[in-house]
Amino acid sequence: MKKRINVDEAARLIKSGDAVASVGVIGWITPDALLRGVADRFRKDAEPRDLTFYFPCGTGDSIDIRGMDHVAVEGLMRRIVSGSYVNPLHPTKRTRPELMRLIRENRIEAYSWPIGASMQWLREVARKSPGLMTEIGLGTYADPRQQGGKFTARATQDLIELIEFRGKQYLFYPTFPLNVGFIRASSADAAGNLSYEDEALISSNVALALAVKASGGIVIAQVRQEMSRHSRPAHHVRIPGALVDYYVVEPDQMSGTGIRSDRAYLGGAAPDICSLPKLPMGPDKIIARRAASEVRPGRSSIFGFRSVPSAMSMKSSVLGWSRACCAASR
Repeated sequence: MKKRINVDEAARLIKSGDAVASVGVIGWITPDALLRGVADRFRKDAEPRDLTFYFPCGTGDSIDIRGMDHVAVEGLMRRIVSGSYVNPLHPTKRTRPELMRLIRENRIEAYSWPIGASMQWLREVARKSPGLMTEIGLGTYADPRQQGGKFTARATQDLIELIEFRGKQYLFYPTFPLNVGFIRASSADAAGNLSYEDEALISSNVALALAVKASGGIVIAQVRQEMSRHSRPAHHVRIPGALVDYYVVEPDQMSGTGIRSDRAYLGGAAPDICSLPKLPMGPDKIIARRAASEVRPGRSSIFGFRSVPSAMSMKSSVLGWSRACCAASR
């Protein structure tokens, strides 16, 4: 069976009422072309309709990599379940994501689950269990005694239950089948074997593919390039072709807003970070200076980033930190 298809063909594989799951961590590993293709087909054909979208984590940055905002179209999206949402102010348009408008105006059924639960839930779908029993979310917005993860008045179904087991309280996240899965990788061969040489992380790609296949659904991958079979060592393949039904080649897929493949982010090319232009005085430099003063040799650190990029702000967690700290001293 031929596995390589184009974006339009991929969009036509989705039926009205399907549950579509997609990987993505803000701008990273987001199958943006596939999500955009679904929205384009809906605008042209008014199909597919009334889809449920499952995002283990907020997918797309809603700036240059729109991700979940592509499919935030009334009629196309009926329900969304997401581990997080993305709500930056666009740096030039000064607008909020369309998905936030649909939620604010109660146009869709919107649910939010803790990311820890949304990731682990895929494992339960893959092993065909009735659901995920966990303490994650107890006493928070996910607890049915509070919001139960419901973000809109239209979200009336209880997707999270409070249960007791051996004298302890847990939250129970029931499973439901996933009909279509969008995943992303760097390369695919004709058999659909996927590798990740140009990606910053793998995240839930494997778990999502397993969950969709266990549901009897189809997995579609978006990749930067097609490679010939037997051109990669076997251990470079992170998702075997047996889990991939189709793949779409998108040569211009972005690693992050304004960033394509960059070895300085992924390793294999050590950049001279101190040769970068001096940061102008502003919030970025003040914060970087203050943070750099707290760094001590041998300490473990966790890195974050801003949601809205300015001309000089750094989108990569580690490289951006290194650049900022180096430039902050000048």
